Amino acid sequence: MTEDIKPRWSNGEVMAARALLGCAILILFALILPTLRHGMLMGGDDPIHLAYTIELDRVLQETGSVFGWTRIYGFGAPLFVFRPPGFYLFVQLIHMISFGQVPLLLAHKLTYALGILVYPVALYFLLGKFKFRPLVCGVGALLALAPISTWGHSLEAYYDLGLAKQVIAIPLFAFALGKLPGVVLARERLLPAALLFGCMFLCHPYMAWSFVLIALVYLGVVSCSGFDGRRLMGATLRVGGVIVCGSGLAAFWLVPFFMSSEIHPASSMTMRLVPLFDVLSETATATVSHFLDGSLYDRSTGPDSVFGGGKLTADWAWRDNSQSGRLPLLTGFCMAGAILCACRYRSKPCAFLMTGWLASLIIFMGPDDVPLLSLIPCQKDFQYVHFVAILDLFTICLAAVGVGGTVCLLLAGVQRLRIVQNLDRVPRHIVAAIVASLVLGFVTVNIYAERFSGSRTKLSNRSFELKNDRQTAWSLRNPQNRNMQDLTEFLAGKLEPFDRFYAHIPDIWHSPDVYHFSLAPAYIQRGNATAPVIANIMGGVNAIFGYGRLQEGLWSSEALLDLLRIRALVTQPDGVSVAGSLQPDFASGRWRVFLREGGGEALGCTESPPVLVVSDSLEWESVCMSWVQSLKTMDKEQLDGMPFLVRFDEDAPLFSLDSVSALYIADPKWDPITAFGQDAWEAFQRRQRPVFVRSVNNSIPTWGSVAVQSARQIAWTQLISRMDSTAEIEVLGESRHSLDATVRIRQSGLLYFKSAHYRGWRIEVDGASTPSFAISPGFTACRMEPGEHKVSFRYAGINGGGIGLSISVGTLLLLAGIGFRKRKGVAAEHEKTAA
Repeated sequence: MTEDIKPRWSNGEVMAARALLGCAILILFALILPTLRHGMLMGGDDPIHLAYTIELDRVLQETGSVFGWTRIYGFGAPLFVFRPPGFYLFVQLIHMISFGQVPLLLAHKLTYALGILVYPVALYFLLGKFKFRPLVCGVGALLALAPISTWGHSLEAYYDLGLAKQVIAIPLFAFALGKLPGVVLARERLLPAALLFGCMFLCHPYMAWSFVLIALVYLGVVSCSGFDGRRLMGATLRVGGVIVCGSGLAAFWLVPFFMSSEIHPASSMTMRLVPLFDVLSETATATVSHFLDGSLYDRSTGPDSVFGGGKLTADWAWRDNSQSGRLPLLTGFCMAGAILCACRYRSKPCAFLMTGWLASLIIFMGPDDVPLLSLIPCQKDFQYVHFVAILDLFTICLAAVGVGGTVCLLLAGVQRLRIVQNLDRVPRHIVAAIVASLVLGFVTVNIYAERFSGSRTKLSNRSFELKNDRQTAWSLRNPQNRNMQDLTEFLAGKLEPFDRFYAHIPDIWHSPDVYHFSLAPAYIQRGNATAPVIANIMGGVNAIFGYGRLQEGLWSSEALLDLLRIRALVTQPDGVSVAGSLQPDFASGRWRVFLREGGGEALGCTESPPVLVVSDSLEWESVCMSWVQSLKTMDKEQLDGMPFLVRFDEDAPLFSLDSVSALYIADPKWDPITAFGQDAWEAFQRRQRPVFVRSVNNSIPTWGSVAVQSARQIAWTQLISRMDSTAEIEVLGESRHSLDATVRIRQSGLLYFKSAHYRGWRIEVDGASTPSFAISPGFTACRMEPGEHKVSFRYAGINGGGIGLSISVGTLLLLAGIGFRKRKGVAAEHEKTAA
């Protein structure tokens, strides 16, 4: 391959390319503008994003911290430990730099709009950095929103599916990719590229990993361009520096994420996420066929030929664009661009564009169709469906090359055949402008006619309502959910702060209502025990109470309702049977609300010896779920005698065998004699306390007493030891981040706080710090000795927050120092040359 030298383009072509960029931005703004009006934004899981937007604003006002404690999903979690915070930080930035003049809900929608509007700029920048001529850069910007693919960079994706995290990450990907050639050739500093990578990581980790894969593709292309081993090693180290330093800049979020195993086990993230969001689309052969016949990026010939084959399980199948009248122009020019790049394979930009497109197409197919992809590091933690955004990007770039090449070929043909009489007397740039305008008009008019038609059709089907002449969070939804606002206002007026409601939704995984009940807790500042979508993704108590079987018979269990502090049950008409013969306290449209007297206290105390559980985090959740199921059959008074579960901690064992009523050991290879000592173990066995051991084949070690296949086989209620409670609790003050109480207890017991267990909570008893631990069903607890005590719970911050912030600040200073030193060295070299 030849070393690419940037040519000098005419000022006219540069100005024309910038004009195309301006036209692209204006066209996209015209498409997006209606969605910025009241109630026009409607997109899939966008209510979840909006809940985080509202909650972040509240947390910032209360504490000034991004990672404040939140109860959006029922029982509490550190905000943003479970999801990247980038999009929501952009929303707050817009809101703050306007000094609050841009309302929060408008800033939320405006962030979507800005992400789309910046994308043409990002493509223009990318193609320019790879030294394509200005005409190609301008055409790339003009085609920015041309792809129709559902999960790609299109109006359908961001306004119907609410892909907030991608809407910022994809433009950042294009900017970071544009910086790659300069980093490889050591012409640019690492700091800007690392900042782009870090921000991309904070918005969408899959896009960051996609960048890593594409960067490896680029290094592969460079290695074939005559780079010697030394230069290639230097280029690899510089690219690795961008990735490592960019990750370091995001450490203030990454470190807490991986240190929060008590709620969200990072090791099990993929096992929980991928089955829920994996996309069943097409085989590799069918994907290629759809691309070649134009149905992947332009128009299918009929509803049955839509990408996804019309299967109900395919997330692409809903996009029937067979009536759009759109010609397969994007597909055709992409193929033309691929041919031109293949012909110019000795040029690194062309070789990379072609190779990147092929690689993104193959990676998008996933390891099911391309088994070799299973060799990619971290492939089990990667959702290949997200790679369609990268495939879109390369398709647009190739199409831009195809359009630019077509213009040049037509211009050469016009001049050679002298189709225009006296052509020599006509300035060349005039002829070029006419030819380019005809080609671009043919391409863009047909594509953007479909864009405008499709967006207006969707907007015409949306309606909204204002409350007291102002927009609310519920104004963003469609007519079938307009009763949600009345429902939430009723709940907000009836429930005390941190009282919870449970939303019984018959079709919890497919109904759009699950998204609304993610937004409701943030909107009305009340907890939601349903935690519909995120509950089964996040671990700990959030997963336990998102457990599907929990709602069965919930309303008849006073013990469980008190334990969960649930004061209201929300149902739809077909779910009213769970409330027995009670009459609803509120009815509006499709919603019914049943209230109960009292919602339980924030603290609870048990004097029954606990059951000690030896397990990993996932089995701990399963054990707690079985324990919760046992509570349904109990009377409210029996809860005092129910033995709670505590998890054994090898690093800090807080319980001895003489203080527990039973053992449950999930790993039969674990040795209790080593953990507790021979004498303590023999004394425990003499007391004939049960030892439950999980064993698949019913064989148990010699030290076990009861073999079970899972914790569900254990009848926890049979372990009740006493029925009376002597503890008295007086809550002195409760807020989002603190709880103060006076506790009087006559016997040793366990005091538990009815919020998710998290090491970020600090407990003080009579002014002295006290160790905390997890207690079923996933609460934070501490040990209590007889007497009267002043107790305080304080949220001190996220796990590893200080470490992560230190790494981020240190990385930033390191990159700034390297950049300053390099700049100083370049200046000295210039002075030496001048002398």
